[in-house]
Amino acid sequence: MSSNRLNPPATYFTWYKDNSVITTSATYTIEQIDRSSSGRYSCEATNSVGTSSQSVLSELTLNVLYGVVLIPIGKQQPIEGAELIVLCNDRPSVVVYPSYNPFNVIENITNFQLTCTVTDSYPAVTSFRWYKDGSVISTSASYTLPIVRKSDGGRYTCDATNDVGSSGLSSLLILNVLYGVTVVSIRKQEPVEGNELFVTCDAQSNPSYTDNDVSWIKGIQHHFQTIRKTPGNKKHQQIRHWNLYMYRNTYTDPKHWTVY
Repeated sequence: MSSNRLNPPATYFTWYKDNSVITTSATYTIEQIDRSSSGRYSCEATNSVGTSSQSVLSELTLNVLYGVVLIPIGKQQPIEGAELIVLCNDRPSVVVYPSYNPFNVIENITNFQLTCTVTDSYPAVTSFRWYKDGSVISTSASYTLPIVRKSDGGRYTCDATNDVGSSGLSSLLILNVLYGVTVVSIRKQEPVEGNELFVTCDAQSNPSYTDNDVSWIKGIQHHFQTIRKTPGNKKHQQIRHWNLYMYRNTYTDPKHWTVY
């Protein structure tokens, strides 16, 4: 599903499902259609003139068709004159919430919860399992991260089981953990007067930093070509700048690192 073009071009998009925000991209892709994909979809677009509004004319109703899955009916011994009850049992069906991908969450958020919701089951569900990257991590209907860490990013699914059988794996939830710049290590050569000095600072962040986020700092002064060795000394020592990054975004305050 994609939105129409605007003039001037749109700079921001919002997709809704049943009036709840599901993504802020121009195109919304459902990787695997299931029953939970049914609903009313609409979008808004914003450019320098203003924001469009949702309307019935721009609304899309998605109706997912699916067949019937029946489990063999249990046999009972009928008795003349007695009541006979025949039940048609089925495996449970489950959906994962949050229900859109990838789901971005900021590092250090507390009590972040994933929920495995049963949409249809008879008899009642007796157990749940949560998986991360294919490995079982929990046997509860809800999986809670007390504090979100970088290592929590990954691919999550769940399933539910009743006396008839298992639902099979739910649709995939991709958890994308956003975090500011972290300096991994600083490496430098032994400085020799008159020689070129290489200093390397390894850093990582999500979203990735860019060249525009680079800043070298010595003390409180920025030096981009040369560093004066001592006050009054006219000699200058050349510095090659490699990968010392200061990331400026909405998720973390800028930080300075000093290399001596």
